[in-house]
Amino acid sequence: MDENKDVFSLDEENTTIDPNLDTIDTEEAAEELVQEEFADEAPAMGEVDELPALPEKKSVLNRTIVVSAVIVGVVLLVAIVCRLFFANGILGASFMQGKTAKTWLYSIDATTGAAATSDEAPTVDYYFDFEPNGKLKIHLGSFTYSGTYKLQRISQKDADETSSLKDKIGESVINIENTGGMIDGKFFYATEGNAFSTQTLTLTNIYSDEVKLVMKQAEFKPAEIKRDGEFKGDDKIVGDWSYKNEMVSQTISFKSDGSYTVKSSQATGVVYSYNGLYSVSDGKITMSYFDATQQSLTLKYSVKDDKFNLYQQAQTLDSKTGKIKTVEQPLEFTKVK
Repeated sequence: MDENKDVFSLDEENTTIDPNLDTIDTEEAAEELVQEEFADEAPAMGEVDELPALPEKKSVLNRTIVVSAVIVGVVLLVAIVCRLFFANGILGASFMQGKTAKTWLYSIDATTGAAATSDEAPTVDYYFDFEPNGKLKIHLGSFTYSGTYKLQRISQKDADETSSLKDKIGESVINIENTGGMIDGKFFYATEGNAFSTQTLTLTNIYSDEVKLVMKQAEFKPAEIKRDGEFKGDDKIVGDWSYKNEMVSQTISFKSDGSYTVKSSQATGVVYSYNGLYSVSDGKITMSYFDATQQSLTLKYSVKDDKFNLYQQAQTLDSKTGKIKTVEQPLEFTKVK
């Protein structure tokens, strides 16, 4: 213990370090020593360099926004892929969805009248537009027939009327009406394909598997009507003319460029329209149109004030001779004001 006494000893008043070392007798002396030791290193007041900028903290909110955007992007991508691969309904991904109509083409052989099996043979083409509002438009040449459609299910009543439907109660069908007999009826429907392949729509009559229409999605191509000869007009017939009786309401619109449009609505609910080209000569009007092929009709006409008459030939029984004779019957239209 005596050996260590010279190195370090304590008394009540102060602390003393070995005399071989520098001695600090008071707290004031210690403070002076510290100031002298670091005087050269410590910059004077006002000479302190600008503090380095602290690293910017990443906002948790920003990370949340980025993650949310990525999730939304992935969801949209999945939705687009699903729509492209599974958009095989009549209107899109589902029969009842979509903002625009899809056009389906059904072609028959122009010679046999059966469903066309070759792209090389001449065909008669029917284009079907199933619109989102439940309306159906069928295009044939320059004609457009307007009908309706709606989804239904095979009911117990259907099954009671037709035994073959007993095991199909509840199955979905499409009910097409008001097409003038072109395709009226109830049909099972099936679609195949997607946006990367040819899509097909098959309609099968619920009462007979033999009544089947296989359509493919296609772009509607309006019929091209060619004028036969030089156009000659008549300013007196240019405008809109209407005709109406108990069975039909019809409007004909003649334009000065030689084109015309007919709109017809029948009491049975059938609505159709067609367009074509016209020309006049020697008191007769020739009206060209297109159904399965291009056709033309030449009729005598007359115009007086707000009346426009088309004279159709009709056969009637002569009461005196008992023979059938051909007469001209006027179809009177009134100017639409």
